[in-house]
This record gives sequence, structure tokens and C-alpha cells, in this order.
Amino acid sequence: MPMSIHAPLLSCFVFELRKLLGRRLFWIIVLCLLISVVGGYFLEESPFRRDEGFALLAAILTRSMPLASFLVMLAATLSVNEEVSTGSLRVVLLRPITKAQLLSAKLILNLLFGLFAAALVLLLSWALVAAGHDFSAIQIVIPGLEAREIFSLEAMRAITFKLTLATLAPMAAAGAFGTLVSVLIESEGTAVALATFLFLAMQALGPLAPDVAPFLFPTYLELPLALLGELAGQDQTRQHLVEAWGPFSSGYLAPLSMTLAFGLLSILIFDRRDVTC
Repeated sequence: MPMSIHAPLLSCFVFELRKLLGRRLFWIIVLCLLISVVGGYFLEESPFRRDEGFALLAAILTRSMPLASFLVMLAATLSVNEEVSTGSLRVVLLRPITKAQLLSAKLILNLLFGLFAAALVLLLSWALVAAGHDFSAIQIVIPGLEAREIFSLEAMRAITFKLTLATLAPMAAAGAFGTLVSVLIESEGTAVALATFLFLAMQALGPLAPDVAPFLFPTYLELPLALLGELAGQDQTRQHLVEAWGPFSSGYLAPLSMTLAFGLLSILIFDRRDVTC
């Protein structure tokens, strides 16, 4: 029985993955991310000393991760309505799968695409910085006085791991949000425009409405990176905020809950709508 349930979903996922890898949009997004990270490294590198690897890493990620989230969301925004407009969705649904299984496969693929984009940016950024700079302890240097260490190398590594890990949930939320928009809006152009507007609106609203900021995934993508940059820039007063990014904190759970909400809404709405293509 489990095989009879999981086999169509797995088959559909593999089918969707092959379509994604065969699309120019996927490779354009990957190329954009590579250019963003490499270009960001050369644009940001000059003001930082060789021993300021953590600060440089934070600067590159602050530049590249929001772009990655936006591009993942746009790709997901076209995942359903594009097939409606071309008429291929009805052909796909002639196979022995349900609409819920089809949308679940697309949703899982969009979530994994978000995680892949995040991993690509994080790993490439780390590799570039490690090749040309040192990840050193954070010290306060005052002329005439002995340098005072405020964050050890081990502490900064742990902080960096915790704060960069916190970006994965908002990246997954971007894929789920784009899928929901794709289900709701049949016009590709309207869907892209609406998703772009909402993404920018969430970015702008987050700092103005801290009570709802945990549920605005673009904001909670940028906050841990901004905090990492402040700590790497010797801002010792921000150290206590690192504790707010534990595995059971709003920084992790809120984007995950929004991912779940977007995904469930997408499946429920798509399963109940008529395919008119």
C-alpha cells in the first residue's frame, strides 16, 4: 500500500525535476547567483583586511541571499500557471496521478530549489572568502592599548553557522510562496508582478512592523545576515541577540510555519479548482 501511494508522487517529482533541469530559466538563475557571489566578492573585498573574513562573508551574503530568495520565488511563481497557459497541464493530468500529487511534487521541487540556491550561495561565498582572507577572532584594537578579543574564532564559527543556517527556512518559504501565487494567478505576467510587489512590500514592512516580521520571510532572511555583519564588525552589544536564533525560536519556526501554510493552501486550492487549459 505505501508503494502505491508514494510511487506516483516520486514518479511525478522525477518528471518535474527533469523539466526544471531542462529549462533555460533554471540555468539562468544559477548563472545569476554565481555572478552575484563572485561579483559581490570583488565589489566588497577591497575595504576589508585579510583577517576580516567573517565581515566580508556577511557582506557578500547580505548582497546575494535576498537575490537568491527573489529568483527562487519567481521560478516557483511560473511552476503551475505556465503549464496552464501552454495547455500542457491537462496532458500531464491524463497520467495516473491526482492533482494533489502533481502539486505536491511541484511544491517539493520548489522547496528543494530554494535550499539548493541557498547552499550554492553559502558554500561559494565561504570558499571565495576562505581563499583570500582569514577567518580570525574578532578583536577591538585601540592605538596604544593591547588588542582585546571579544569573540574567539570558535565562537564566531558557531555564530556564523547558526545565523547562516537560519536563512534556509526563509529560502524554502520563498519557493512555497511562489507556488501559491502560481496556483492563484493564471496569468504569468500578473503572477510575476504580484509576487514581486509582495516580496518588496514584505521587505519594507518588516522593519516597520516587528510584531509581524517573523512571518515575512524576506525580512527573516536578511535579519540574521545583518546581525552577523554587526558582530563581525565588533558590535559586542548585539551578542545577546544571537540566542534569539535557536532551533525553537521565531527566527526558525516562523518561516517554517509560513512554508507549511503556503504549501497546504497551494495543494488545497489546486485540488479543488478546475483545469481549464
